Amino acid sequence: MVKHDEWDMEELLNYNPVLLALVATLFTWFVTAAGSSMVFFFKSINKRVLNSMLGFAAGVMIAASFWSLLKEEDFYEDDFYLIDKINRSVNLKK
Repeated sequence: MVKHDEWDMEELLNYNPVLLALVATLFTWFVTAAGSSMVFFFKSINKRVLNSMLGFAAGVMIAASFWSLLKEEDFYEDDFYLIDKINRSVNLKK
């Protein structure tokens, strides 16, 4: 049973896709601007804090690469899909 207060993906389909793209673009712009504006508030930063922020950014990049690139392999049912893909990339099999 779906609660009425939960956000449903079908509700997003009712909106104009151009409006949704604009909202997503403005959100990412705002978050990037907020994060980069921190340089105006601090003259120096603790090395441990800097290392933590770099580690967090690296984790986000690894997660993004997994979910956008590697996770797509789960959609293929064929067990030999990856082997066939490698063979075609090195022209062993046409």
